[in-house]
Amino acid sequence: MNVDNGTQWTARVERIRDEARAATSPRRAARHWVDAGRLLEVAGGDPVGAEAAYRAALSADASDLVSARHLRRLLERVGRWEEVESLLLREAEQAESASDRGGLYLRLGTLLMERLGRIEDAREALRLAAEAQPADDEILIRLELLTPASDTEARVELLQRRLRTTPQPEVRARLHREIARQLADQPETESAALAHLRDALAATPGERETLLEFIRLHLRLGRVSDLIASLSQMS
Repeated sequence: MNVDNGTQWTARVERIRDEARAATSPRRAARHWVDAGRLLEVAGGDPVGAEAAYRAALSADASDLVSARHLRRLLERVGRWEEVESLLLREAEQAESASDRGGLYLRLGTLLMERLGRIEDAREALRLAAEAQPADDEILIRLELLTPASDTEARVELLQRRLRTTPQPEVRARLHREIARQLADQPETESAALAHLRDALAATPGERETLLEFIRLHLRLGRVSDLIASLSQMS
């Protein structure tokens, strides 16, 4: 950047700052501060000055999500993850649409899990994401991965939610098998486990893995006559 160009953008930044300070509404002031931040960041290569401008925008209007997004992006580049967490939470709480809210909570959950190692907090963020977007398979899968194996009820509930939104027969069969495995070790839910294996076979008739599990569970429970009747119906 030559001296003349540097002088021009510096003068422009100062002019925008003056407009922000003189603005008659918080929203207008925030817009000016964001403009100053973008100019400092892109034209001036001054991330410190840009950060100060974005923070000034949020001070002027705490509900301004544009400045929050710009500040978050800037902080993500330098790995200031705790501050990114705070901004993501602010954005998610103020998001106008369920789709935006779900996506932001998903990003927050991923950040908490991968960058900050806070598994329980990540799980809560993903639970809020799933509330906002109950049919989003990616969110449900991530939430399932963070759910302890010992929490059978929660895992089954997540798998059933995925079933309600999954049209593919092969995926439905796999989900039914997973639910059956969760239920098969509890005496009060053994019959439900068999029902899910029947549904898995209905989704993908003759699938060997499911058929073997279906047979093994019947034999383990001593339901030989039921097994013979079921196999006769399938043939």
